[in-house]
Amino acid sequence: NESVRMSLVDLATEQNFKQIASYLSKELNAQFSIAVLNNDRTSAEKFSQLGVDFNYTDEHQRTPLHYAV
Repeated sequence: NESVRMSLVDLATEQNFKQIASYLSKELNAQFSIAVLNNDRTSAEKFSQLGVDFNYTDEHQRTPLHYAV
């Protein structure tokens, strides 16, 4: 359906491109964490609309909430 907008993560998942979907999801979560760390609310809100994992942990085992406080 052309009227339904999908993120690249959703499209890769739908097409069963598991490695690509995993990579894109990881990058989306990392960018969300960076936006939170930089107090960039506009970007963080846009990333959250794309389906970030709010419980994502980075290489330091920190979630975006750790950076927000």
